[in-house]
Amino acid sequence: MTIMSYPGYSSIFKRVRPAAGLEALKQARTMEKTTYKLEAHHRHLRFVHKALDQGWIPKTLRFKPPGGHPIFKQIMERASKHCLRARISICHSQIRTMKTILDASTRRLSGLVSDDISSGMSQFLKHRSHSVRTAIEARHAKKFTNLSKERDTNQSTPVNKYNWVVNLSNKPLSSDERSILEKGPKFPPTPRKIPTTDIVAEVEAAIV
Repeated sequence: MTIMSYPGYSSIFKRVRPAAGLEALKQARTMEKTTYKLEAHHRHLRFVHKALDQGWIPKTLRFKPPGGHPIFKQIMERASKHCLRARISICHSQIRTMKTILDASTRRLSGLVSDDISSGMSQFLKHRSHSVRTAIEARHAKKFTNLSKERDTNQSTPVNKYNWVVNLSNKPLSSDERSILEKGPKFPPTPRKIPTTDIVAEVEAAIV
């Protein structure tokens, strides 16, 4: 059911001003606008939580790496996830603010209009909220579909690591050597056997 199909929706604001004046109309409009924002923030919060659970980064929160090295990409992905979590906190803050504004406007309007108009306004806002929810959920469903397809495409495309290492020597690199070099200059290879005797000797010499 759309807003305009509900009896009295097209005239609810026309009834408010003649019955209670401009201040009542102002509060009614504030309730309408706040209801829209409140429902939108609830939908955005749900979208962000689902994206975080699925490991999806929306395009609006993606940072372009300054270079082609994998380290840059990892840094930008971490920054994007931090922003995704920050958006959750922002949504919660906005929801609390919108609820406070809506409650205050509802109390003011209830003191200015009759119970009949107040009930009609409540029904209007309920259907207004439903309309907003339906529209936003449809957009989010489309976004989730696109993000899912994008992730499946990225997972199915093998990463070409051939250009990650440039051999400047005349000695050919083995697969193990190339694999270590591809991990970057800060990757410490783990020895197969810990040289305990050498470590103890070096510590004792340093103590002496």
